[in-house]
Amino acid sequence: MPLIFLGAFQNLTDEKVAELAKLLRVPAAVLAPVEPEPPPGEEEVGRRRESVGVAFDRAPGLAQELIRETWPRAAWEHAALIGECESNWNPSAHNTAGEDSRGWFQINIGPGANTDLADLNLFDPVENVQAALIVWKRQGWRAWLNCARVKGVPLTGGGVA
Repeated sequence: MPLIFLGAFQNLTDEKVAELAKLLRVPAAVLAPVEPEPPPGEEEVGRRRESVGVAFDRAPGLAQELIRETWPRAAWEHAALIGECESNWNPSAHNTAGEDSRGWFQINIGPGANTDLADLNLFDPVENVQAALIVWKRQGWRAWLNCARVKGVPLTGGGVA
């Protein structure tokens, strides 16, 4: 079983490590510097928190999780830019100025706009993210034209080329 000295011999030359190994009557590999193992589960956390983009990385954990589970990976950063711009991730956001836009992605269910989604609880982040994907597949980022322009999101993508 190798001895773990956690870097105690990092500054020694190979020759010095060989000398010490001979004195201790152990193979030189036993004295090689070893990185400490991460605590259980930390590797998995590192994979889940892989950087996607600036907006996605600063989005709340629930927003990241729901976007990951719902949207195609190529759209994660743009979805985060839109959610941030539309509501600053406020699930209670409600715009009634000439429309009826609700939740994170400000899904408009006013007359002539996504009325088929009116039965959803768009103040629930889960349903809002799912509804946003439906809207995106229909209209692309044009559904959030002002935020897309402000945040530099290309108007292509989703169901619209």
